[in-house]
Amino acid sequence: MKTIFLKRNKLGFIVIFTCYFVILLISFNYFVKVQNLILQWKLDNENPFLDKIEDILESGDKKITIFFDKTLPPSGVIVQTKGGIGNQLFQYACSYALSRNLNRAFYTWFITSRDPSTRQFQPENRDFALDYFNISIDNVVDETTHIKGLSLVNDEELLEGTFQNTSSFLQQSGYCQSETYWAKYKDEIIPMFEPRLEAIDLPKLQKFIDRIKNSESVAVHVRRGDFTDPNLNFYYVPISYQRKAIRKMVKILESRGKSNLVFFVFSDDIYATSKRLKDFEKKYEMVYVSSVGTTSIEDFYLMTMCKHNIIPDSTFSWWAAYLNANPDKIVIASAFSPEFWKLWENKQEKRFNMMLYGTLYHPKEWIVVDPFSGGV
Repeated sequence: MKTIFLKRNKLGFIVIFTCYFVILLISFNYFVKVQNLILQWKLDNENPFLDKIEDILESGDKKITIFFDKTLPPSGVIVQTKGGIGNQLFQYACSYALSRNLNRAFYTWFITSRDPSTRQFQPENRDFALDYFNISIDNVVDETTHIKGLSLVNDEELLEGTFQNTSSFLQQSGYCQSETYWAKYKDEIIPMFEPRLEAIDLPKLQKFIDRIKNSESVAVHVRRGDFTDPNLNFYYVPISYQRKAIRKMVKILESRGKSNLVFFVFSDDIYATSKRLKDFEKKYEMVYVSSVGTTSIEDFYLMTMCKHNIIPDSTFSWWAAYLNANPDKIVIASAFSPEFWKLWENKQEKRFNMMLYGTLYHPKEWIVVDPFSGGV
């Protein structure tokens, strides 16, 4: 009888323990689900950028950098970049200056849709690029960060100082395409915008680097792709502009007694470009850099090293020319197309943008050539 009692008692203990364990497991799973629902609700209601992570997941990219469940201190400026390399640099410079002016913490919205080592940085790519420059990305936020009290500030409000500085967090909503936004901090920003050498295949570029240093080198940027059809893009620039700009550059340099001119051509369609510039090869040395399969970062690096620059209305080559350290540099830039000025219908918006792009977009020392008028 004693043995039977012990066996029954042991069996009862096992049943009770099993039931307890199952109840505990169910409770834990329920608790996790509740926590996830709470977290999701917070993200949906407090974080205006949640759709970014959804876009990345839908695109099929697998590796995403996550900085989980972080709550920011009560004040700061956040830069969330959009567009290509040039626009990312414009937005960073503007936001950096804003944080310095207000003496607020500065946060970088960091989204890597791919492992950084696999980002190709070809002209059509719009991958996050700031970490390929000498920018210290210390205060990082992402999709899971709790952000309360965010105000977006547009370009006009930033330029004229009319924004409300009462929200916990500020973020510029435009592109801030003028040095006017950050001129006070230019000496701090320029060193930060030098490309990191680890992002560059130096052995592949060495022959170009040597030739650039030992000649009166001129970087010629020819953006094709979305700049080739006047019916589809307000930023249309015909390649006749680069032809006019090369002739003008030659006249200026020769008037200064310069010789050994070499034109280094960069383009997203280098083969079409070389055909359109082929006749110049009879007079000048033309080096088609992009034909060796350089990345955008590598092209950018080489363009900053040239002594002079010819650029279309591209923010990518705008920054390459701006970062050119040659004190005697000549920069020839393209005026905007007539269609460009039709972008804005609202009178106030049109007034501001005509002022911004008509007088502030190009630094005063740059030479602006109209691609759509005759002559040089």
